[in-house]
Amino acid sequence: MAAGCAAAAAAIGVATLAEEGRRAAAAGGDRTLFQAVSDLLTGTRWGELWLAREAALIALVAVILGIRSRLGEPRNRLSTVRPVSAAVLVLAVACVEGLGSHSVALESARAAAVAAYSLHVLTALLWLGALPALVLVFFRRVAGLPPREVVRACRGPFSALIVISVTVLVVTGLYGAGRQVPEPGQLLSTSYGRTLLLKTALLAVVGGFGLANSALLHGRRVDRRGRLVSAPGDAAPSRRLIIVEASAGAVLLAAAGLLAETAPPRTAAPAVPLAEPRAYDTTVHDLVVSVSATPNRPGVNGFTVLAASSRRPPPAPVDRVTLTLGRPGGSGALPLRQIEPGRYFGTGRLDSAGPITITAVIRRAGERLTVTMPWRVSPAAVPPTVAPQEHRLAPYLNGAALCVLLLALSAGVQRIVVRRRRRQPGTDSPAPAKTILEDVR
Repeated sequence: MAAGCAAAAAAIGVATLAEEGRRAAAAGGDRTLFQAVSDLLTGTRWGELWLAREAALIALVAVILGIRSRLGEPRNRLSTVRPVSAAVLVLAVACVEGLGSHSVALESARAAAVAAYSLHVLTALLWLGALPALVLVFFRRVAGLPPREVVRACRGPFSALIVISVTVLVVTGLYGAGRQVPEPGQLLSTSYGRTLLLKTALLAVVGGFGLANSALLHGRRVDRRGRLVSAPGDAAPSRRLIIVEASAGAVLLAAAGLLAETAPPRTAAPAVPLAEPRAYDTTVHDLVVSVSATPNRPGVNGFTVLAASSRRPPPAPVDRVTLTLGRPGGSGALPLRQIEPGRYFGTGRLDSAGPITITAVIRRAGERLTVTMPWRVSPAAVPPTVAPQEHRLAPYLNGAALCVLLLALSAGVQRIVVRRRRRQPGTDSPAPAKTILEDVR
């Protein structure tokens, strides 16, 4: 099942690349699909992340198949390395998802947000991926034991995996929601906020099914009065209820995918004032001369000179055009390049705002024509200041995440202390310890 899922993920990645390439080819004019795909893979961050994810998934398929081929054989060094390699590859896939998420666009604490998102994805898939594996146990015998006996034997490690995954999932989810949604009102007024609320509701539904399955897994059931009591000795988790939980988890994954494709609310950056080009028109002999500067502000500017004769035919063609930015005869003449008949262009630097003199020198058939123009350089554009975006929702969600983390840690410490006391010789046996899930409840 694990190898099949990894292979399906790699295949869906190829289909996604083909679709993105088709869109790029349609928007890029006469580019072919192959050229568009090649440009995506070699010239974009999306393509680099796609290559990393596909390589990790293909390697994961190979490692899982290698593990499967060695099942039942005596343990050796390779049998330990392969599961570790599979875990590293799964972690790499989760990290790639984090590097391609909305967290990368945050302005502050970007690394923490990317790490939290990657951990969020990893723990969510650990929880939801363990459910189909548990369902498979009910369909065949393992090591000659009945399925219910196998479930009872695995319930300790399985419960620890689920509890840790759900705890980290909730903590990182609360932290990420506070970073992506600044204002509480945006939870209802934006598409991202509404999708986040839908995902939270589905998480609560899946969590409710998980608590019910956990009670059955540890020999508990709810009586008619709503109390948690011991179940009969042959009680075991319900296969149908686990399938329902896994199905609800699939819907939750779909909502998470929709959330990943929805743009979070962001404060729009203020518009910088547009440049206002300046132009000056004059005549010298039979030539009509027009000089313009863009953006006409301190710094590098583009200068365009239009020179056309009013006579037909013109006495002679223009050979060369130069500009002097400053006083006439000053140093630093700027030669212009002819870009089309009668149009000349070049770039130069204006040192400061205020009045200056621009001198255009036009050479034609050995004749030197000079035009001096008074000029005023506009002051540099100052973008309006922007107050930093306030995250009013983040403190509350961070506080809730901290409370969940502290409760989980206290429950874990209590569980460890109780187990150590039970193992100490010569002490009275305390009451049966509650399971981790019961401690959390």
